[in-house]
Amino acid sequence: MTRLNENNVFSIVIFLFGLLIFVSTLGLRGDVALVPKIVSGCLLFFSGIQLVTMLLPRIPIKRTFMLQIEREASALSESGAAREEKLVETQENVKKRYFFIGWMLLFTILIYFSSMIWGILISMFLYLKWISKESWKMSIIYSSTVTLFIYVVFVVGFKIHYFL
Repeated sequence: MTRLNENNVFSIVIFLFGLLIFVSTLGLRGDVALVPKIVSGCLLFFSGIQLVTMLLPRIPIKRTFMLQIEREASALSESGAAREEKLVETQENVKKRYFFIGWMLLFTILIYFSSMIWGILISMFLYLKWISKESWKMSIIYSSTVTLFIYVVFVVGFKIHYFL
């Protein structure tokens, strides 16, 4: 029986996103829709393979490049210490993943309620300081520099005032 986990859900979302892009570009001219069709075709192809291997494990697909990795993983999983370490590691990864998801939501909310420039500045500072654990100096300098670069290139250079 196939269990639905986060990898399967992600593959399904990517497949549907690729399908949406492909269907929405069908009515466009060939020169306009070339890049989106190529990108969506790649998304459909690779996420489709991923879906078939994850959701239908009984279908044999020859993956010789994965055999060595699977052997090493099974050798590691046999020891009790590796199982305990993997459990601790996954709990830490889950905590980091929830912080990252919260950060992405905050970034989206900041962009919606303020502007792209302020959203980038604040969310990049928060990411560097509390998720990446960088120093105050590094967080302030790096987030200010990247935000200033984006402002100069897009607002001043390209005259795109959406970022304000």
